[in-house]
Amino acid sequence: MPLSIFMPKGREWYAGNRPLGNGPTERPTMRDIAWAAGVYEGEGSVTKRGKGIRTNLVQKDAWLCLRLQALFGGTLSVMRLTSRPGSTYTQWSLGGVRTEGFLYTIFTMLSPRRRAQIRKVLGR
Repeated sequence: MPLSIFMPKGREWYAGNRPLGNGPTERPTMRDIAWAAGVYEGEGSVTKRGKGIRTNLVQKDAWLCLRLQALFGGTLSVMRLTSRPGSTYTQWSLGGVRTEGFLYTIFTMLSPRRRAQIRKVLGR
């Protein structure tokens, strides 16, 4: 999808009438993209439900998730484990066309195993 269809409305971004979650607040450099690829390679996941895809990353250190959100948009959630009182984790999630854009951006920097996972989810 061309970037021109992304329209900001407050802090939410839309493709047509579909909300895309929070948009990025910074433009990533090549160094940022390489960093994000390394973080995704080690900690990220991509899932497909029906026609929708989602990228997730969960970290104990919230800074990583905050940085990914600043560079690529998405949403953050705080999770607390009931089995481990005091354990707090932050989840960065990216969905829809934003996920595709993120995955295509980092694709060439990923391992063959991760590339195969992405191809399978994207159906390519």
